[in-house]
Amino acid sequence: MIKSTNKSIAFFSGWRFKASIWNKTIQSFPHYFTQKIDLPLLKPNQTTLDMTTILSNQIINPSIIVAWSLGGLFAIHLCHNLPNQIKKLILVCSLPKFASDAHWIGIDSHLINQFRQHAEYGMNDLLLKFQRLVQHPNHSKLHSQYINDHKTNRSLMFYLNLLFELDYRDQLKTLSIPIHFIFGECDAVIPIQSMKQLESLNKNIVLHSIPDGTHIPFVTNENKFNQLLSSIFHEF
Repeated sequence: MIKSTNKSIAFFSGWRFKASIWNKTIQSFPHYFTQKIDLPLLKPNQTTLDMTTILSNQIINPSIIVAWSLGGLFAIHLCHNLPNQIKKLILVCSLPKFASDAHWIGIDSHLINQFRQHAEYGMNDLLLKFQRLVQHPNHSKLHSQYINDHKTNRSLMFYLNLLFELDYRDQLKTLSIPIHFIFGECDAVIPIQSMKQLESLNKNIVLHSIPDGTHIPFVTNENKFNQLLSSIFHEF
């Protein structure tokens, strides 16, 4: 089977997981040239701009980026700094700023504090809690096993801190490419109410939601997610 190199798709991983978490999704789109992009391991003196360079060197042009959760932050940063490299941005259960504040709906400060407290007492407790949250309310053992098979222990605290500190709303405003956000309406990490504030940031943003979707809808809500993703790809 010949794959279309005119339609390259780069799949970015999220916190705690390797990009191989996208394997099942990629199998559903055999006609596309696909890449799985892990978040890189940075040295202490490197910055998120260095990360953008590392990521951009892995991507075949022109591409669509499909980025999950934390990976969405780096996808926004990449599109902002290399505006001609990416043709479309699809952000799955992601935000340009994850932490809530008085004027922004994101991850609740109580949950953030829980994450940090768990991390202080040992990463294992945090990882168990996070895996439960990712799947909620779908706790299928089959999905749990699949998710567990693609976890990583690389730079967990480093990326956790970035997750709660980075704010790329201003960068998102500069993008002139099509931008699609996909949310799960039952997401236990990012509240579905977060959707409402995004359209004001960029006129190119299109919002989608999966009614019974979790924080990892491409695993727990595979068929619905793939149908939605296919419709977005066809606009490429």
